[in-house]
Amino acid sequence: MLYTLLRKCLLLSLLLVSACEKDRHAEIGLSGTTMGTTWSVIYVSGTAHDTATVIGARIQAALDAVDNMMSTYKSDSALSQFNNSTVRDWQAVPLELARVVSIAQDLSSLTQGAYDITVAPLVDLWGFGPAIPTLLPPDPNVLNAALAQVGYQNLSVSLEPPQLRKAQTDLHIDLSSIAKGFGVDQAAAALHAVGVHHFLLEVGGELYAAGNKADGTAWRVAVEHPAPQVQRPMNIILVSDIAVATSGDYRNGYIGRDGQWYSHTIDPRTGYPVRHQHVAVTVVADNATYADALSTALLALEPTAALALAEENALAVLLIVREEEDYKMLTSTAFQRLTAKPLN
Repeated sequence: MLYTLLRKCLLLSLLLVSACEKDRHAEIGLSGTTMGTTWSVIYVSGTAHDTATVIGARIQAALDAVDNMMSTYKSDSALSQFNNSTVRDWQAVPLELARVVSIAQDLSSLTQGAYDITVAPLVDLWGFGPAIPTLLPPDPNVLNAALAQVGYQNLSVSLEPPQLRKAQTDLHIDLSSIAKGFGVDQAAAALHAVGVHHFLLEVGGELYAAGNKADGTAWRVAVEHPAPQVQRPMNIILVSDIAVATSGDYRNGYIGRDGQWYSHTIDPRTGYPVRHQHVAVTVVADNATYADALSTALLALEPTAALALAEENALAVLLIVREEEDYKMLTSTAFQRLTAKPLN
């Protein structure tokens, strides 16, 4: 996945918070947990209206609000209530939830179903959701039955008023591919609201970089090398006022009873985990919501198709693909325009 110089500096920053607050241009580090993962931030104190403790609480509150709304693990979340309903009428939902679903639906259309948030039954069946699977990999007949429940065309969304509607009662939504990105954007808005305009914020590997570091230079984001034995990044990107998200098939998964590796990224068109030479996708975009979802969508596509889609839509994308026993990077034209440092 994606990692940054942020984590290396975080412990030292936390130890120096109280002292740093005396320096209006210090870099302060904070961290916490959310959505089954972690969040962290380094911000330049500058014109911050509140103390580090208050700012950390505001970030946590913003992220908790997203989790409480979009979690499939919490039975009382707005998303779980919609998933558990058995009616086909319009159902009122929070505006934020409707907006995220709307973005996801647009991306489903763009990728012709390679991205589909109604993939929840398949996610559960393969052991990556809240439900406990009975057999891994699942029985083909059971898999086909779950695949029949999937289809973004069976989900409708309205923003005015905010509502969702399912065309079949067994339709379930999974927002794990986009909720963290939305959480990043919400937390970034909370930081801006308290006068913090220079920061690097990360939630579960999804990032937003605002402004610059304390010394005036751009934030540095590293793209991890996928080989576990390699302890260096493949690429370093210099970013400011932009989001970065990465999806990969090489960290989160398991070896099934057949001895095969199964990635957590499910192709909603086939019902099976992604299995091609694609290893990871990094997307740079204006907001983390879109970057998060798009990185998952492009990972489901073959590398050639993913790069073609990126070029057609002027998307800044870096692909890491397997090449025999090595890896290589493919970059879109928009990504090449970014200030980046490839590492050999």
